Amino acid sequence: MTDGDLERLERELGKEEGALKGELGALRSLAAELEARARRARQLADDLSGASADEVASRLKRVVVPEVSDLAFERARRAREDAIKVRREATAQLRQTLVVTKRLLTELSGQLESDEREARRRLEADSHALKVLDTLPVADEVPVGATAIGSPLGIEAALTSAVLAARPEQRRDQRRVKMQTAVELQTDSHFSTAFSADLSEGGIFVATVMLQPLGTAIDLDFTLPSGVAVQARGFVRWVREVSDQHPDNHPGMGIQFTELDEAAREGIRDFVAQRDPMFFVD
Repeated sequence: MTDGDLERLERELGKEEGALKGELGALRSLAAELEARARRARQLADDLSGASADEVASRLKRVVVPEVSDLAFERARRAREDAIKVRREATAQLRQTLVVTKRLLTELSGQLESDEREARRRLEADSHALKVLDTLPVADEVPVGATAIGSPLGIEAALTSAVLAARPEQRRDQRRVKMQTAVELQTDSHFSTAFSADLSEGGIFVATVMLQPLGTAIDLDFTLPSGVAVQARGFVRWVREVSDQHPDNHPGMGIQFTELDEAAREGIRDFVAQRDPMFFVD
């Protein structure tokens, strides 16, 4: 039954109750009038004498006016009061439910809007990156013993790697030299200290068993032997795990710089230029 059906039935019932109350009032008036007449009749019966009057007197004395009762209306009124109480409680519960539901829907709407914007931004970035990657030559292969762990190289990291590998000015002087110094590494969810094994202008290799997936963005903080402090940002270009086939190769990660201030870059350039190179990147 719908709310409309309930409202219609309530209206019809109200009209019927109103008509019945009118009839009840009329019957009560009639009953009161008859009760008064019955009292007078009983008085007349007492005044009658003689055998001929016995039957009439007896009948007059037995006159009883029926009571006009409204108990049914009382039951109906109590039922309506109970129904109103139940409806008020249900309305209060519904109001509380609506408040909670509205808050949840509002929060969900905001989260969906934020996620949709981020998804569209990433989709546009990935689409642009893939188009650029198609026009670039393949980047250098990773060193011997290096393997890929975790998730594939991220689009942004792959794009940066390919761009740097494709630029002659970035590849020409990428001489790598040995360097041992403590390096603080920080990702979005991890902080550790490792030791560097070698360094170039484009990146650094840190020896560690706390390997991160390819493409992971990492903040680096270390000091060159020359005393220049370096704070940089990069991503995991390649990783090398412990290998029985290459026992002399330290496990660790090759991290390619993506953000490096000019003072740190100049310090690394001077340090690399003063040391004997391990090898040149072709």
